[in-house]
Amino acid sequence: MALAKISANWQINIPLEIRKLLKLRPGQFLQMQQIGNEIRLVPVQENISKLRGALVNVAGSIPENYDAAVEQGWKDWANDYAKKA
Repeated sequence: MALAKISANWQINIPLEIRKLLKLRPGQFLQMQQIGNEIRLVPVQENISKLRGALVNVAGSIPENYDAAVEQGWKDWANDYAKKA
């Protein structure tokens, strides 16, 4: 079992063996789930920017700043999620 310590800034480091096993990357999002007295971290596998163009025929044209908008959306979501925690 791997161990992680909470820093003074409420951050944790994911041990190397887990990062390698799950193929985690810097900047990747982890969904946090509270289950009883436990915290479960689930990697968000699909990068939403890979879906670029999937709905072009449905939604119309894709803005030039699509990737920036997606990144900002993730940041907004993370901030909102942190406020609820």
